[in-house]
Amino acid sequence: MKLVKNWDYRKFVAFVVTVLVSSLIHLDSVHAENKFLSNSRPKHIRCEMTLSGFNLTSDFLRSNDRSATQLWGQHFARINSEVADVVKDPDAFKAEINARFRAQKEVDPGDPLNFDFSEVGMIEIPIMIEKLQGKIKEFESKRERLTTFTGQMRSLFTGGEVPRLRDVFFPSKLRSEFDTAIQYLNELNEILEDHAEDGRVAYDEFIALGHYYARVMGFFDIFNMGFQDRMFLVLERRIQGYKRFDMETELENLRGRSYEFVTRTSFLKSYQNSRSTFEGAYNAAHDMDELPYILVPSHGHFGIDIFQFLMTKDIYLLGLTDTPIRADGFLRPSGLFLIHDYMHSALMWHKQREWIKNLEISEQQWARLSEASDMWQVELKEHLLAIEDPQIRKTARRLAFNIHHEQGFPLVPSVFKNEKKVNFTTQQLFFMEWIGGETPWRFKTLTNDLNEAFEIIREFWLSKLDEEAAVLSQD
Repeated sequence: MKLVKNWDYRKFVAFVVTVLVSSLIHLDSVHAENKFLSNSRPKHIRCEMTLSGFNLTSDFLRSNDRSATQLWGQHFARINSEVADVVKDPDAFKAEINARFRAQKEVDPGDPLNFDFSEVGMIEIPIMIEKLQGKIKEFESKRERLTTFTGQMRSLFTGGEVPRLRDVFFPSKLRSEFDTAIQYLNELNEILEDHAEDGRVAYDEFIALGHYYARVMGFFDIFNMGFQDRMFLVLERRIQGYKRFDMETELENLRGRSYEFVTRTSFLKSYQNSRSTFEGAYNAAHDMDELPYILVPSHGHFGIDIFQFLMTKDIYLLGLTDTPIRADGFLRPSGLFLIHDYMHSALMWHKQREWIKNLEISEQQWARLSEASDMWQVELKEHLLAIEDPQIRKTARRLAFNIHHEQGFPLVPSVFKNEKKVNFTTQQLFFMEWIGGETPWRFKTLTNDLNEAFEIIREFWLSKLDEEAAVLSQD
């Protein structure tokens, strides 16, 4: 009896052999970025271990008349021009966006998300147009190289793109995909140019355009991936809830203005729950007086600190890119990278809401905790940078980001009353970064270093419990 109906195991074996051979030819793509990637984007883009030019100290913040939030915001606005209007004063930005949201509800209660978002959108749209036009030329070149057997073999054995097995057998289907993708790019480019000419874009429209842009820009990037990255891609799509449609379906969705960030159900229960509440809040916005959160798609090159700064503000950055980015051990094309950021945002927002609900925290108390959190983050960073062992120091910095950004635990001390040891998810993340060649952790990092770093982080947060209680007890 056949285990899988209508499955040709000979094709599967041929596929594995083909990709293995291609990986031997492209050894540099297994543990490092291949030539295509390293030459087409800055090496510092979204490296989640990169420090962000930090030059504030806790002593300076205490002696200054302005709040930690204001000083953090000015710092990030200087080094992240793409989102300067967002980060220089996130509380003021939120207040302005919510005022526009309420005004739009009065004008059109059925479409409350159609308010102006040009301070972000009109920075990003010209970048999107420029990259789209470059991608059209790239796809046209690839179409000529990869849709003939001679071109495929030349590319394979000269260090170029690696065709899939089905593309060798069915080159006409691949040519059709390229043709449809180029049509998609041209139609999306027309929409973006219309907005550029108008000088205005609405919030919900810009979020949708970011989605359509991300879905197409990395559609053929698998040709530039080695065997290991391709295999990891299968796993990562199931984790994030990403389903790759054919180009005809993508074009239909663009023309019909139909989209969903998450296109399949993740097998992780935590992602299922956070997605449900995150999307539910967005869809119920017409019943609210304020937006539950604000999404900000951007091409910006961000370090780890800005994500944690915005975490308590309910403002979430979503990465836009025209080339794959490696993070958490996975090399992700643009569409998958966007959904990776989206799901991190959903997890953070969901856990933060759960924590507020369980402790019965009022809005005023949470606002004060958010302000205190900005100071605690400065103090935590100073504490970790003072660690003498460079490996433990690097591990602790990465671990702190993992706990709060990637696992979504709120940036408040009482979280660590229950979190008493490194969990399995953290160990798996560090293992993936190690095996993927993203970060050269020593093997000891996966055991002893992680435990030692966790204790350092936990002891810091527990030392702030009295400060948290004092903040919550204020009238």
